[in-house]
Amino acid sequence: MNNIFLITKREFLTQVKKKSFVILTLLAPLMIIAFGAVVGMMFKANQSHNVIEVVDNSGLFKGQLKSDEKINYVFIPSAEEQSKLNNLKGNETLDGILILPALSGNNFDDLEKSTRLVVNTKIGFDTKQQIISDITNVIKKEKIKQLGIQEAQLADLDKSFTLKTINVSEDNKEDSDLAFGVKSALSMVLMYVTFMFIIIYGVRVMRSVLEEKKTTVL
Repeated sequence: MNNIFLITKREFLTQVKKKSFVILTLLAPLMIIAFGAVVGMMFKANQSHNVIEVVDNSGLFKGQLKSDEKINYVFIPSAEEQSKLNNLKGNETLDGILILPALSGNNFDDLEKSTRLVVNTKIGFDTKQQIISDITNVIKKEKIKQLGIQEAQLADLDKSFTLKTINVSEDNKEDSDLAFGVKSALSMVLMYVTFMFIIIYGVRVMRSVLEEKKTTVL
């Protein structure tokens, strides 16, 4: 046991004195953060902007489906539906046509079953999910309206509860959420740096021991 402690101590002092160890310990977290930032930028660069024409036979969605940086909704008259479908293939300026059927007797289940999205190219899963989410939000608002509930009332129901925290160890000073968040973030960063330090040190010590064993055998 004493031999293991002496070897570990000697290897630690030997490795820590090396500039490469200090530089690698400091740069490793920064390199991982930079790598994550590059990956995030690549995902953002690959995001496409889709143009979707909408045939709203129900009259419910016009003015409700809002365009954003990912999807541009363009409403067209119902009379143009067939001609647009015929010319969709090979149309480089249009990605798809969303066909919303007429709403009969507030039967939203039938509306869901008959709604179609006709595309001339493969669209991303996230784009399809956003279209579904946009349609769902419009239907949700309509159902709320039919129930006689105003949006302000619904927002009030979803309002979160704010809890003030008083710390008696700091002269009954109120804890700040910002300060708590900063402390939590710093704790995570320090834990991550410590974790990286242990891994890097362990690997270097293991390599040194292996090199010494090889030298001894030779």
